[in-house]
Amino acid sequence: MKNISIKLLSVLVVITLALPSCLNDLEDYMGGFSGSPATAEILNRPSAATGLTLIGFVDPSKKIDVTVVVSISRSTPMDKPTKITMGLDNALITAYNTKKALTGLNAGIPVPAAALIMPTMDVTIPANKYDAEFKFQVDPTKIVNAAALNIIPLIIESAENNVQVSGNFGTALIQILGRNKWDGIYTVTGTFVDYINPAWGGYYPKTIHLRTMSAYTCEKYDAWDESTWYIFDAAYPTVSLSYFGNWAPYFKFDADDNIVDVINSINDAAPRSRGAELYTGVGAINKWFAADKSMDVMYYFRQMNVTPVLRGLVTEHYVYVGPRPE
Repeated sequence: MKNISIKLLSVLVVITLALPSCLNDLEDYMGGFSGSPATAEILNRPSAATGLTLIGFVDPSKKIDVTVVVSISRSTPMDKPTKITMGLDNALITAYNTKKALTGLNAGIPVPAAALIMPTMDVTIPANKYDAEFKFQVDPTKIVNAAALNIIPLIIESAENNVQVSGNFGTALIQILGRNKWDGIYTVTGTFVDYINPAWGGYYPKTIHLRTMSAYTCEKYDAWDESTWYIFDAAYPTVSLSYFGNWAPYFKFDADDNIVDVINSINDAAPRSRGAELYTGVGAINKWFAADKSMDVMYYFRQMNVTPVLRGLVTEHYVYVGPRPE
């Protein structure tokens, strides 16, 4: 029995001595023994709504500085410098357009190569560090339509030291967006009539920022409420401010400054399915005027589970105040 105990103890000693070496080898591959390989990834996270990382600019004469943070996902940092090589892949834009069903003027296009100032495509993460910054510049003067859906399709091409490229975070679609001509701060007057509840009325005047979404679209941002909701008076004509849940209309223009559509930016679930619809009946103007940058628009508040479905009508007049701050 004593001999058996000695033999078992000897085996355990051998296993114990060998185990650290095995774990060290495993750690090199498994990202610090974290349960997954060490992976290189881009930390700049996109908008949940668009899938894009937005870089906006105001002055097209100034070059835009872009910083992308590249990281190694690992429980402990690497003990040696790791070079990450970046690249561009226009196929990502094609896939994005397909996924979002974007065509024509709405489709994403690559930022021209002439507009990209990238002295190097390499970024090195120092030893004992998790991340580093990949920096480059964009020259807006080389972009034909600064308010179009201009995209830089950035990818991680490779990484040193057996670091794998992340399958989920190895790419980034960076949108470079200038302001369209309708962008700005406006004083808005108007009315709101709800055909179901007459106690609901408009709350005006208000300060509205039209904020560029794309070459031909602007969202409405209520400066008082600091939101894109439509603010109304729930006890008209006294003041009891409220807003409609999941209703944040934005405007779509054409090349001649006509407002051609009003769209709810929120996907409201059935059966309510709230939406917006442009009013095109008698007295409708629905246009932005270049001479003084004023605008007139009329649109319905649509709700599918009530009667009438076009339950409310908004009439608004916009007076231009000035540009939004950078």
